[in-house]
Amino acid sequence: MNNLLDEKWLEALPDKVTDNLMKQNAEVITVICERIKYFGNLRPTEITMLTNSLAFAGADMKAINKIIQKYTGLNKIEIKKIFETAAKENDAFAEQYYKYRGFTPQTYGNNEYLKNIYRAVAQSTVESFENLSDTYGFKLPGKKAMPLRKAYSQVIDRAIYEIQAGVTDYKTSLRQTMKQLADSGIRTINWESGASRRADTAARMNILDGVRRLNQEMLLYNGEQFGSDGIELSAHAISAPDHVDVQGRQFSNAEFNKMQNGESCADIKGNKYAGFERPIGEWNCKHFAFPIIIGISQPAHTDEELSSLKQNSAEKYDATQEMRRRETEIRRLKDRRMAFSASGNELDAKRTQRELNTALKDYGKFCKKNGLTPKYDRTEVNGYRRISTVDKAPKNDIINTEGEKMGISVEIDKFTPCLVEAKSGKIVETEYSLASESDLKTDGWNFDWSDEDLKKSEIYKLTLKGDNTVQGLIALNDFKKDNAVYIKLVESAPNNIGKTKTFEGVGGHLFAIAIQKSVERGYGGFVFMDAKNIDLVDYYRKMLKATHIGGAHPYRMFIDEDNAIKILKTYTLEEK
Repeated sequence: MNNLLDEKWLEALPDKVTDNLMKQNAEVITVICERIKYFGNLRPTEITMLTNSLAFAGADMKAINKIIQKYTGLNKIEIKKIFETAAKENDAFAEQYYKYRGFTPQTYGNNEYLKNIYRAVAQSTVESFENLSDTYGFKLPGKKAMPLRKAYSQVIDRAIYEIQAGVTDYKTSLRQTMKQLADSGIRTINWESGASRRADTAARMNILDGVRRLNQEMLLYNGEQFGSDGIELSAHAISAPDHVDVQGRQFSNAEFNKMQNGESCADIKGNKYAGFERPIGEWNCKHFAFPIIIGISQPAHTDEELSSLKQNSAEKYDATQEMRRRETEIRRLKDRRMAFSASGNELDAKRTQRELNTALKDYGKFCKKNGLTPKYDRTEVNGYRRISTVDKAPKNDIINTEGEKMGISVEIDKFTPCLVEAKSGKIVETEYSLASESDLKTDGWNFDWSDEDLKKSEIYKLTLKGDNTVQGLIALNDFKKDNAVYIKLVESAPNNIGKTKTFEGVGGHLFAIAIQKSVERGYGGFVFMDAKNIDLVDYYRKMLKATHIGGAHPYRMFIDEDNAIKILKTYTLEEK
């Protein structure tokens, strides 16, 4: 299947840009909160010498502007890469039709018109992103949206006044201010209307709108060149109600034009539709119109499949809106936790961590109940780190937790959404579930998975979809006191080890299962394990970005939330 038809591929295109903007948000808020922390550490004689924000704005705003310039530059490069990728996918889609007609394929590399489309849309999107960065500000409750510098001055002036005045409850007041600052995050603001969005959300929408515009223009041009006489609309599992009836249907060019003009129209089967206020591919519509040759191009979906999609879409559309609300709340809590920690307020940071754990757990339960795949990457906040004092080694920390003395030694050959046949390179769908007693009777495996020592562990098996043959096993222990999942034991099946292995990607999948369970329990993906030897410490440091801490086991390692979620992004985990 061409990537243009893959909704997940399309939605993932802006990920690097939004990741950068979340890093930007974290770094800017940290600058402001660290300034407040500086005030709190001053001696009484030094406090009386404080003036106002102007004394600090020069250095701090210089640092903030430097952060914004850095990420703006990086994102302009990423946006150009995104559009180059999309243009190549359009070339690949059209090629099959050119060859069917016996024509030489037209690509954006050898066709000046296509090249101009690519350049114009890519440059327009880059410029729109630059324009967004000119509108950055904060929106605090009860106040008008304000530029970054003004927001900085208000927050710092308030902190100075309350500290100097000896306001009894100034810490509570500052705590509320930092909470509001984190909840707002850096936003793009329309100074005329006051409307605002988080910078990462606004950028994602702009980039995807640009990609859809590029796709549509290139597709329609190519259709004209190879003699397309109709179009087929893409179909999504969850569609907005106004377009759900027409998705996946084929239309003549004339009837599609009627649809785009808001007129009533009919598909090639004679099904009639009233006019739509919202054209296909515009106003945040995620559908595409693909050029086809009527009578030759077989529909991608049967009537039965489209009927099923419509039913599921109606049931899940409202649930997805609630899902997005929960994702926003989780990001907000992570921003708060980070702001409190940067200001030196560890008490509120820990309180917020507890709220966050609950929110993550409830989010996982909600998604499972409604048959939705959790989008943990959309709850990620770059720069966020769990309150974990592994360096201080408190009694109940993972550095002192007893574990598996032997240690794990599983291979991580590659990270893939599904397993891959080693010989053919064919991708095969997978699923996982709790292992039964019969699954644990593992002849020829390195470990005895029926051992009494594993009775208190949750053991999950990785299998192919529709096939109960075990491809790998992982034993997990839940450490609530540490907000972590412990990987006690993990092993690939004998047929997936060595040069003659049947499937690649087993080891990565097993770690992804552990991370998934950590997220579901509200631990953010945090896992820890014990490597078998020092060579494997280096190996897991490289492959999993794991951190070596030692302690109760000399080769103890952990994967923090940020790196765990990056691993999880790769996988399409389906629990049986």
